[in-house]
Amino acid sequence: MQLNDILFEATTTYDEAAYRALTRLMLRKLRKMPRILLICLGILMLVTGGWLFFADGRLSIRASLLLLSGNFITLFSIMAEHFLVRMLMAENSKYGKLINLYQFHYEGMTFSNNHTKACIPYSEFGPVFDNGAYLFLFMKNRQAFILRKSEMRKGTAVELCSFLEKRITSAEKEA
Repeated sequence: MQLNDILFEATTTYDEAAYRALTRLMLRKLRKMPRILLICLGILMLVTGGWLFFADGRLSIRASLLLLSGNFITLFSIMAEHFLVRMLMAENSKYGKLINLYQFHYEGMTFSNNHTKACIPYSEFGPVFDNGAYLFLFMKNRQAFILRKSEMRKGTAVELCSFLEKRITSAEKEA
């Protein structure tokens, strides 16, 4: 891919705030059903365990297992965002501070950090989500890039969104 002038440029430090925004987007907007199902399953187990406890008049193994597992599943599904952020931060700390540099050209995007550098054509882009402070650039290979709007070096986030919408649409039409 022949790259010409840089039209937009931004950096993003992958810190706790960036990971928190990503997990909120994933769990509250894009993939909310698994979490809702886990919460419902946990509550169902709690209700069933409680019913068995009161119906039998004693604490049976079945009732205690249902109550314990219901508590665990409900708490885990409620605290999933926190656990995911901690897991991503632990993974990130293994390799040092991760700072991505994004450069947008007419033909595609170049990103680089202290580990890798890659050029991605717009035909590989999926949806772009804006949550106010961040842009989430999803690729067709299920990879996501987090772009902090306040760290734009060249251009504005609004202009970048408009540009990406046009380039992704034209790349899809060409394919």
